[in-house]
Amino acid sequence: MATLDRNATSIIDQLQSATARQRKVIQQMHAEQAKLLADLVEVRRERDAFRNEAAGFRRDLAEMHNRYDEVVTEYLDIKRERLQLLCSRSTSESNDKYNGHADNGTRTPDRASGTLKRQRSGTKVIILSLAW
Repeated sequence: MATLDRNATSIIDQLQSATARQRKVIQQMHAEQAKLLADLVEVRRERDAFRNEAAGFRRDLAEMHNRYDEVVTEYLDIKRERLQLLCSRSTSESNDKYNGHADNGTRTPDRASGTLKRQRSGTKVIILSLAW
């Protein structure tokens, strides 16, 4: 009987030891899981902050594109008006020459430099396009 009691006691001790190790492992797993969940919360917080920042950058970029389009449109309008004025001035000077009012060298638009250049004998310049 004593051997049976010793075997039973030994088995009970082994079982209690195994149960204690299992509890310890379970506690470690719970602690690790809690840490991982905290890390996940932090990663999600950083992701949300990044998404908000990216959305702000996209809004800023859209505003810049809109402003760029406005500036280009305004520039082309001004360029068109300038060319119309230069053409009308050139036409006016040609008419003056035809009527005997122009001098030998009339001023005509120089598209390369954006200035007026003097031409000999009042040659008429025709600007065909608004090419850049």
